[in-house]
Amino acid sequence: MKSAYQNKEFATFWNDISGSNGQTYKQYVVDPEMFKLMGSLKGKSILDLGCGNGYLGPIFIRKGANQVTLMDISKSNIDIAKSRNASQKVKFICQDATKKWQLKSNSLDFVFSDMMLNEVKNIKNPIREAARVLKKNGKFVFAITHPAWDLFEYSKKKFTGSSLIIPDAGPYFFRGYNYFVMSTESLKPKQGMEYQKNYLVEHYQRPLQDYFNAIVETGFNIEKVIEPQLPTTVLKAYPRYKEMSDHPIGLIVSARKRS
Repeated sequence: MKSAYQNKEFATFWNDISGSNGQTYKQYVVDPEMFKLMGSLKGKSILDLGCGNGYLGPIFIRKGANQVTLMDISKSNIDIAKSRNASQKVKFICQDATKKWQLKSNSLDFVFSDMMLNEVKNIKNPIREAARVLKKNGKFVFAITHPAWDLFEYSKKKFTGSSLIIPDAGPYFFRGYNYFVMSTESLKPKQGMEYQKNYLVEHYQRPLQDYFNAIVETGFNIEKVIEPQLPTTVLKAYPRYKEMSDHPIGLIVSARKRS
């Protein structure tokens, strides 16, 4: 597995965008819904799978978590995450999530993953590993880019000739890699002059059934599925999201390990 985040320059770029509260869409749309699904974190143990710059570490601790593990394939991301997390309750693992995790079986209350599974071809191994490391009745709460967004970008390309965000988006049942074009300017205009190029981030396209079947077949019960809409406050503050207001960008799933 390879990741754009293994590039130190891109990891720095992403850290600048995310800051201490997360990139705009995560901070105001995805993360609040995921926190609701998790419920109380008091005394709980959590794995943040694909932790990025580690901004969630301090947030989990403030919410009462007793142990937080930040995992990412990128050494640059882990180095940045370490600089953001001084608590002794936070530990770090740098590894490929599609391989066996460096964690004990039945040891965690939650596995949390925010927009990571949509970047890898092999989702069965990470989901299987999540089931292995979770305690009985533990929860796997994850967010992915919604396959409907891929379809939207594909349709836009088909009928207008271009898609600036996912240029190689395929039809709904396409399974394969394409790239998500990410630029500072498109996410936070005030930082637009700090970086003068776009970055291509791995984006693996697959239909919904692939996610749901992998979850159920691996030993989970799906408890909740959320397709978050963009709040009016976000649309007012970030007008560039207006084009995305009529279709889902993300999909959030809460699954509980079967006993």
